[in-house]
Amino acid sequence: GMTVDSGGDLAIVSGTGATLDDIMATGDADITVDGDLLLGSVDSGGDVTIDLTGIMTDSNDTTLTDVTNVTAVGTLSILGGGSVVSLETAVSGLMLETAATEIDNTGNLTIMDSTVTGLLDIVNTGTIALESIIASGQVVNLTAGGAITDINADAAGADTTVNVTAATLNIALESSSRPVD
Repeated sequence: GMTVDSGGDLAIVSGTGATLDDIMATGDADITVDGDLLLGSVDSGGDVTIDLTGIMTDSNDTTLTDVTNVTAVGTLSILGGGSVVSLETAVSGLMLETAATEIDNTGNLTIMDSTVTGLLDIVNTGTIALESIIASGQVVNLTAGGAITDINADAAGADTTVNVTAATLNIALESSSRPVD
């Protein structure tokens, strides 16, 4: 596996799949993998972009102290059409161009315009602000510890943008996941 600590922006490119154990960047982190990605953790002071064609899997899921896979001040963008299996994140924004995707996020989350070609399962401890998810013919499961809101108001104040296109949409509001003051 690879461990990298960068004092600024970071770019990693792998042509045959990769195992990334511990990646730290004070700026943006851009990761491109042609194949599968076994991911330990990425910690970024900016945005994280992961572009992959294979399957991204949590490499620390079986440890007693499971580590959050992606922590970013900004947005996590997962591109390239690959699948995401059991990823834990702590990000404020999420944009997907993926196949089947499972993500558990901590904190309030904005889901930006995204396209998913398989099952989408997002569990979030806070609120979800939603632009749009296109998952034609697929199942979309959204679970939030707070409100799920539409942030697609048109210029005139009307809202004509569809937020979720899917065969089935399941929404769950989990009051037990809200923090107690």
